[in-house]
Amino acid sequence: MRFPHFSFSLRPFPHGSTRGGGAVTSLLVAATSVGLVSCVANRPVDLESRAPTSTFSHRLASVSPLKGVLLYGNWGGPGNLGGEPIDAMDELFRRHDLAYYLSRGRDTMRYSDLLLIEELRKLDPDTLDDAALRYRKETITYFESDFAHVIGKPPRALIYRRELPGSVFAEPEILRRHMQGDLRNYRHPRKNGSPGKLRF
Repeated sequence: MRFPHFSFSLRPFPHGSTRGGGAVTSLLVAATSVGLVSCVANRPVDLESRAPTSTFSHRLASVSPLKGVLLYGNWGGPGNLGGEPIDAMDELFRRHDLAYYLSRGRDTMRYSDLLLIEELRKLDPDTLDDAALRYRKETITYFESDFAHVIGKPPRALIYRRELPGSVFAEPEILRRHMQGDLRNYRHPRKNGSPGKLRF
């Protein structure tokens, strides 16, 4: 089985909409920084790694006035700080980051984007506070846009479309299992300061 092939046409947001406003624009700018610094990022060695993969862009965003829009936990947003995810949504961002850093092909990275969207939508909205709901919505909107085919991808994604035989994500099913692993061992997103529950 092969990864789906994704063609690129510059349509900003799904179905030609202009939803998302300034927050999505901010995410686009932030995602660009990921691509620019990814060539000097640390490389994790396995799928369970908590080591940071790109701290520069994350720290840059952390001093920005848009910090609340650009970052979530230790792994959401441009780059990451590494360490344990703060909750289940942050764990999804960790898995997504590792999918980028352990793959070389743009089809693999784009497939990981679609799996991230799928998993974010499974999170029970009743367990998310307003900031987390907003961040989830903007993340989904961005990754559904055609900008996500290119912006935020490391330079190698512009060169390579497919994975090499024997690579970590040589088969789509490996990536799917990685992105859809059990989240029940992670602290759930919180609503109004109280632990929430994920519905499976």
